[in-house]
Amino acid sequence: MPVTYRLFSIRISIQLAGLMLITCLSLRAATVNEDSSDPSGAGVEQHLIEYQLKTELITWLTLNSQNEISHIKEKLTLNRNLERKTCNKPITFSFTSASKRMIKVECENNWRRFVKKPSWINVKNPEEKKINIETQTIINAFILNRDIKKEEEITLQDLTRNRISVKDTTIFLQDLNVVAPMVSSRVLRSGDPLLITDVISGQVVLIARIAIPSGSSLTNEVATLDTRFSDVPTDALKKMKGWDFMELNRNIMAGEILRQRHLRKAKLVRRDDPITIVSKSASLEILTSGTSLQDGYYGQRVRVVNLESGRSIIGIVTGRGKVEITNN
Repeated sequence: MPVTYRLFSIRISIQLAGLMLITCLSLRAATVNEDSSDPSGAGVEQHLIEYQLKTELITWLTLNSQNEISHIKEKLTLNRNLERKTCNKPITFSFTSASKRMIKVECENNWRRFVKKPSWINVKNPEEKKINIETQTIINAFILNRDIKKEEEITLQDLTRNRISVKDTTIFLQDLNVVAPMVSSRVLRSGDPLLITDVISGQVVLIARIAIPSGSSLTNEVATLDTRFSDVPTDALKKMKGWDFMELNRNIMAGEILRQRHLRKAKLVRRDDPITIVSKSASLEILTSGTSLQDGYYGQRVRVVNLESGRSIIGIVTGRGKVEITNN
């Protein structure tokens, strides 16, 4: 019995010691967990972000004005209370009226202040919203009544007038030159309104009937009027008359368009050539024969010899082989 009792007592003691050890370990683990839940350490207050009124105001003014940030930083001054004012949330700014003379500064659920806008701040004007209302206009357009091939001639019989509603009136052909012929610039379909770019109007120009050598005059025998739809130079000759006192300055090929640059003043009288002297007075005109002593162009003064009197006189070239003398 004494041995059995002693063994029982030892067993109880071991169990109590184990229970105490487990309790100590649990308490220690709980302490470690509490410490690890606060990364900044127990008793240390979490750091809060502060927004300074002046700094935020400088940023806002930069975004809403035409002034540079460096200029605003240099000139902006606030009273001592506003200089020190902070907020733990982003500060909001807004103009109090359309005149934009006063700025409302607000820290949410905390405080509100009003700051007068500095006179040197140039506020940006908001861009006006452009209202683009597409309007329709009624025009009297030319409508094709048949299909037209490219470069095919278009006549009045191919067109009918019809009123249509369009957005852009400038692209449609509304006036027609009934004199000048025209051809299509592309394939056109029946029922389509005729655009300005759909037609090429012909231009009447002066062309060479045959090859014309340099120095020749323009006469009906060597030149004629024709209609061309493309490659018409800006200085093309467009009439048959008016070139009597001009001559070609180079050779011209048959079919070539005659241009102003191809012409030069013609020598209407040449030295030692026979001429007609026209002597004019208020009521009398006398024609005599003479000889030119020099070359002369239209309107130029030249010296000639009257073959009847043998006198040398000065006259004005008025035509081919013709010099006019005016008697007062």
